[in-house]
Amino acid sequence: MKKAWLLLPAMLLLTGCGDSVDPHTVEQWEITAQHNAIEYTRQKYGFSAHVTGAEADYDQGMFGYTSRPEVFVSMEHEGRAFTVYIRGDSETAEGRDSYQAAEICDAAVSAMQAQLPEVQKVMLSVYHVTHSRENSDTLFDEYYDGGSITDYLRGKLNGMTVLCNDTDLSGDDARFAFVSDFFNENQSFAAKLYSLRSDFTGEFKPWENFIPLECSAERTVKCWGNPGISQQYTAYVKGDALADGTFCVLAVQENGIYSTGAAIEASLTETEVPDLAQFVGNGIGKKAVAVTGGYRSRSNSAGKQNFYIPISAIRGYSQAANDCNQYTFCAVTRQADGTEHLYHHHFWKADDYLVCKVDQSDWDEITFFVAYSP
Repeated sequence: MKKAWLLLPAMLLLTGCGDSVDPHTVEQWEITAQHNAIEYTRQKYGFSAHVTGAEADYDQGMFGYTSRPEVFVSMEHEGRAFTVYIRGDSETAEGRDSYQAAEICDAAVSAMQAQLPEVQKVMLSVYHVTHSRENSDTLFDEYYDGGSITDYLRGKLNGMTVLCNDTDLSGDDARFAFVSDFFNENQSFAAKLYSLRSDFTGEFKPWENFIPLECSAERTVKCWGNPGISQQYTAYVKGDALADGTFCVLAVQENGIYSTGAAIEASLTETEVPDLAQFVGNGIGKKAVAVTGGYRSRSNSAGKQNFYIPISAIRGYSQAANDCNQYTFCAVTRQADGTEHLYHHHFWKADDYLVCKVDQSDWDEITFFVAYSP
């Protein structure tokens, strides 16, 4: 019988820093995984799905990558596209897939709306089976029968992101205790609740160190962790105008996630640019020039903080060049006892902002500007 539904994987001719696994071995893994995925879906769901593609997973190294016998098999059934993640180095019917991902997320939303009606969307984070694909967070091994979604997900997640529609996330943390129902009692986890503006229509992609500022009118995020295991923490971010853009300061913890403590009340005033000469040899070159005015900021949650500088406030910034490495965040930090320290650090780019983390742990006031080194 001719098996026309099997797809022959496209092979790449790799040289130098390529795959350390023989291409013919990878090809065989992908072919075997297609057989396995068909049998897996037949046993789990009772239907025969159509294979549309196959790609071996891989581990990325410094000088190349190494393919793994686990394979992403793209499939389709009655117009629904989904992925099966399954081994290809032997015959097996054990794997995980995304066929029920939307149904599972919708059930989680419904369960949360019973406690917090403003919940709009839930983004689940299952324990990683791979890091090579963004959608690996929606691969589930067990069949969901439509029963209790908290019972189904308990033990499968290491975190979640909950998007709420224009709601106040401040106040009593007990309002959000229902989040812990999705996790085991002694499990360490982090769940992040975001408030989105009602008129926000973009695609929300939460980053570890960046809150999309356009998403929330109040720019707030609440994070919930298991008491005694993961710290419960809340951050409320507020800022003032920086030229014709938006200034934002976000306190962060040592681990690079979001901060704990009281609401962040960040103030911003214009001031003279500190003497540029004092920074020469301390982070910037002799030809550096200031490309913003000077600004003084105080915060009731000073310490390790991220500063978001709108590109629109930077004189002569070249959007096409994307040369944020030539820009330096220069600052003079002042401690409560009046001691001053010079601080400088490069930026990273996030949407229409240059972002810099001030990782000095103790300061009361900061005066900063942006310098450009040609």
